[in-house]
Amino acid sequence: TGFMPESDVVIGWGKDGRGYLKDRYATARAVPPIDAIQNVQLLSSSESDGLTSLEFKRKLKACEDKDRSIEEGTTRVIFSYNPNDPASEDTPAKHTFAGRASINLLSGTGNVESAPLEADHKTVNLLNPNVSVPAKPTTYWCSPFKLPVLQNEAHIIRFEPVVQE
Repeated sequence: TGFMPESDVVIGWGKDGRGYLKDRYATARAVPPIDAIQNVQLLSSSESDGLTSLEFKRKLKACEDKDRSIEEGTTRVIFSYNPNDPASEDTPAKHTFAGRASINLLSGTGNVESAPLEADHKTVNLLNPNVSVPAKPTTYWCSPFKLPVLQNEAHIIRFEPVVQE
């Protein structure tokens, strides 16, 4: 939305040559609480001439209610900074500058469908037997399927048609 409440937040900083990063979730216009599950991984950090650079990664698809999926298309991003290091990881200082922008976080990665899947992904094929596809430009088809029983929460992250000759 471009506003702080209900935002997936990453707060990071550099201090004494070391990078710090915390995954948080904003519930209001206040310091966002730290997520119980940290879903961001700091890859590298640097400080030079008063500039701090933090490189991190996280999964594109959210797996908990306090994370937002990163999807193809425009994403509303809010950003802010404070030139001072926080007193502790729990109490970052209020920002002195803030802004928001609409950006494509996946630009340069190609088609999301070609992005590599997680190593532990599962594939399920749902096929209609003996169905002829009409020559009409648009056809709507509704079929119920019984899905396999899964032990944990799961998300559909990709689907594609399977048309056989």
